[in-house]
Amino acid sequence: MTDKKNIGDLPSIFEVAGFIVDLEKGEVSKGDKITSLEPKVLQVLILLAQKQGQVVSQEAIFEHIWPNSIFTPTSIQRCISVIRRAFCDDTEHQAVIKTYAKRGYSLKPELEFIALPQKNFKLSHWTAPFLLFLISFVIAAVWLFQIDELKFEIADIRRLTATEAIESFARFSPDSTHVAFIRQQIDGSKAIWIKNLTTLNESKLHLTEMDVLAFAWSRNGRALLFVAREVHQYVFYRLSLKESTYENISVNEVLRRDQLVAMVGLEWSANNSIFYIGATTDESIVFKSNLTTGQNDILLKQTSDYEPYSIALSKDNNTLAIAGLIADTSASIVSLSISNNDITHIADYPAGLFEMDWHPDNKTLLMSNGRNLTLLSLSGETRIIPYHQHASIYYPRFNVDGTSILLTLENTDIDIWQTSLDGNSGAFRVVNSNSVDDAAAYLGNSDSIIFISKRSGYPQIYLKDSNNEKLIFPNDNRKALLTRPKTNRTGSKLAVSLNGVVQLIDIDSGVIEPIKHQFYVDSVLHWYFEQEAVLVDILIEGKRWFARLDLKNGNIQPLVSSLQGTALLTQKNELLLLKKNVIHKIDQQGAKKRLKEFNGEIVTAFIGKSDYLYYQLNDKGKKSLWKMDYSDGAVIFLGSIDSQFEQVLDVNKEGVLLLSSLNIKKDIVLLESKSY
Repeated sequence: MTDKKNIGDLPSIFEVAGFIVDLEKGEVSKGDKITSLEPKVLQVLILLAQKQGQVVSQEAIFEHIWPNSIFTPTSIQRCISVIRRAFCDDTEHQAVIKTYAKRGYSLKPELEFIALPQKNFKLSHWTAPFLLFLISFVIAAVWLFQIDELKFEIADIRRLTATEAIESFARFSPDSTHVAFIRQQIDGSKAIWIKNLTTLNESKLHLTEMDVLAFAWSRNGRALLFVAREVHQYVFYRLSLKESTYENISVNEVLRRDQLVAMVGLEWSANNSIFYIGATTDESIVFKSNLTTGQNDILLKQTSDYEPYSIALSKDNNTLAIAGLIADTSASIVSLSISNNDITHIADYPAGLFEMDWHPDNKTLLMSNGRNLTLLSLSGETRIIPYHQHASIYYPRFNVDGTSILLTLENTDIDIWQTSLDGNSGAFRVVNSNSVDDAAAYLGNSDSIIFISKRSGYPQIYLKDSNNEKLIFPNDNRKALLTRPKTNRTGSKLAVSLNGVVQLIDIDSGVIEPIKHQFYVDSVLHWYFEQEAVLVDILIEGKRWFARLDLKNGNIQPLVSSLQGTALLTQKNELLLLKKNVIHKIDQQGAKKRLKEFNGEIVTAFIGKSDYLYYQLNDKGKKSLWKMDYSDGAVIFLGSIDSQFEQVLDVNKEGVLLLSSLNIKKDIVLLESKSY
């Protein structure tokens, strides 16, 4: 071993705290223990090693490893956690990686450089610098070549549908001459339609209206497989088509799946197997079902720190790309080999729920998080497709040669309404900006209303009383991750999370105070009764926790770990946890009691007041409002909710409800690329 020396470019092999780091192999080893590090994790380790002993900020790490991305710390925290495990380190001891609250991370141990065998030749005074330059040039050229391959520049935009109906989930026919899509009429009925991209003629592919969720083309284009939701079951149908004209020949049922509460994604391979994600009451599972043999296989099950929610099958049928949650707002993209079920990590994203499709080259993924279109290589490099508009982007799909992209554009208008519990006063609209106005709540015990509006193109908080409407949180930096504001009991203060940092807003003075705290705060959930503290959900090493945040000193006390669900507080500051449609109460000693379990109904609103919990149930299209006594869990039915309303947002002491209404417009759009 040699003494520590100044680190410029690291050698390929060095030692840290008794562990051998091999950069070429991407491995950390000690004795028989060998840990392989994925590329992004290795890059974080290299950066910390190059700056050994120095504190490197999260922002600096993110800018270095994930350039041109929106900063959030989740991916960094995950990489640090993986590095610590590789060195048998942890957050308690921090013997290798030390965390500096609000500042960043540092590599503590000094690096030891391993003496390599000497060769029997010497480099001339210019050869070594030239070789270093040549190596750097080759590496840069290879990297730039890989990035340059990720290219899609838009030459033309064509809107394929523009009716009063909702059109979505469009997919090219295998020869890309036609587009099939789901059309939902104003009365709620759904059917699959097909459009000829040359003549622009369109027709309905099946006469029977069904609750169609998704479909997939056969590889030869002679059939569509679609799944429809029926009572407590998901039914798969094969729709046989005439070759080239794609006219309907017949519709036949091929598979039924029960015991699933939700189903997303559908891919159909050449060997007559289908892939989809089915959710039970406990977990999400990636399934493979062979339509010839009827065999159902589990490819990937949800774990405590990974929940799959989106899939895409490569064009060669060899690989399944899977997007999964690793925390409430973080996504991890992996690939699964169809032949042996081997899983390879591709990339992590700080925020967003992603939908994906494969490029015909089987080396690139097209991804959308609802805001942007991104190309992702299997090595984890990305390039954003420059397509800017205010609508949300869903269901991106490549055509047969990768020169066109099909997608669904969604425009959303959410308004805020008031009505009484007894319905005698009627309903009237209180906020309507022809954009998204949501997350409304009463300000303490007053009749004033706080809400978030995106009328300026980004979220801002407004205060509305009987006389006027006032902007109280302008969000001058136009950050996207502004969560639902929560008011204290007196209505004098608001707490809200802005890109992971809690902001305290004084209503009277207008002063906005960022709270200095550790960890990324995903959202503020509830104020503690008679305390200057709030219940929050936070991310610690990529895992989600419900926690108490002291607003006076910024101290955070983790309470319960939970990948899913939401929570609030009773008047005794007991935790009420809603997870997978079960309500639990957890007292301050940690004792857990099940208060209510729902069978088939979906809880879509969860509102905590001083004496009661109010919750909304959606059951087969019908919506109802209930309240629960905190002490014994007794429930009272308060009434049905009119179908024009989407969700109950709040209720005041006089029993006046705040509700939201939702108007969605979806159309199919075709993006065509430049020729090169």
